[in-house]
Amino acid sequence: MSRVFRRGGLASLFLTGILSIVLGQSISETGLTAAQTRAARARKAAAAVTYECPMHPEVTSKKRGKCPKCGMFLRTKSKTAPPVGTNRDAAVSTTEKTAKLEETGQTNPSATSQPPGSGASSAGSASYFPNHVLITQDNKPVRFYDDLLKGKVALINFIFTTCEGVCSPMTANLARVQSYLAEHLGREVVMISISVDPMTDTPERLKTYAEKFKIKPGWYFLTGKKENVDWVLYKMGGYVEDKAAHSSVLIIGNEATGEWMKVHAMSNPTEIASAVTKLLAPKPDKVSP
Repeated sequence: MSRVFRRGGLASLFLTGILSIVLGQSISETGLTAAQTRAARARKAAAAVTYECPMHPEVTSKKRGKCPKCGMFLRTKSKTAPPVGTNRDAAVSTTEKTAKLEETGQTNPSATSQPPGSGASSAGSASYFPNHVLITQDNKPVRFYDDLLKGKVALINFIFTTCEGVCSPMTANLARVQSYLAEHLGREVVMISISVDPMTDTPERLKTYAEKFKIKPGWYFLTGKKENVDWVLYKMGGYVEDKAAHSSVLIIGNEATGEWMKVHAMSNPTEIASAVTKLLAPKPDKVSP
């Protein structure tokens, strides 16, 4: 009986050892497979990232680097649009807005983030530009299109007050531009700096920021409800998920004539002012043949 037990015990130990080896190999293989799966997912995610130039959105790359056209560092390209805010002129749901964009073939930010082209009618501008209520640095509510853009030559850029990069140099450069436009600023010309961080940038913070650069009447620093600000940014091509990756482009345009252009906000102030002056100049009437 004792011999049988010993033999059975040895057999049991042998089987237990074999089972442990098999289970160990299985666990090892499972761990290796999980690690390989995570690595594959990471590679796939990295491959899905696209970088673009803030100044030249048509320049894209799968790798970090600089734009060959202007030398600016490429930023991560945003793939999502902000939620659609609602107001008197845009009281439609996100679903309805998306359906309308799909009907016109405009289903992505690049297709809807550029102002109307040269020669656009006022009706075209009114239907394109958002009219959401934003708040100025003086805590005054304004409608983006009706109160600021309509009938004006506008200079528009994007900033945030806690920015440690290009925001202050851009604003300082544009402060020099305003000195060249003094006789027009606040009348035919408006300057607009939109915060890409409205949750932080209260009117008070924007006013403190603006006062550092001795801005004059006619230059508006805008914040407001996040959904309103995001939609205005989206339509103007300035919406980003990461505020630090915001565009350093300056948009210049004449709402009445539909002429719009982009320059770098750090361009020579006299050249920027010259571009604005040209947009102010009356266009000669076309001579019929």
